[in-house]
Amino acid sequence: MNENKHTPQKIQKNFNLFVLKRILKILREKGSQKITNLAMYCGLNYASCKRYLFLMAYLDWIEIANEEGKTKIILTESGKGLEEKLTFLTI
Repeated sequence: MNENKHTPQKIQKNFNLFVLKRILKILREKGSQKITNLAMYCGLNYASCKRYLFLMAYLDWIEIANEEGKTKIILTESGKGLEEKLTFLTI
């Protein structure tokens, strides 16, 4: 991902907890995902999904890994804990 384009300061202006919860829930339920599939499952366009993912990786809630030449998004232990804490949000 282009880190210069997606700074935490730019992303935080449009940060939505409900979207965050959806991303975490999908990763918990379906396991690691490619960005395109994750965006589709969450109802986001690719660019918006990447912005959220960059911020989430910056906060160590997810890991962006390269598996077999493909970018995969993996939920970290702190991301799992956060997803559990956000159960009060109804989607």
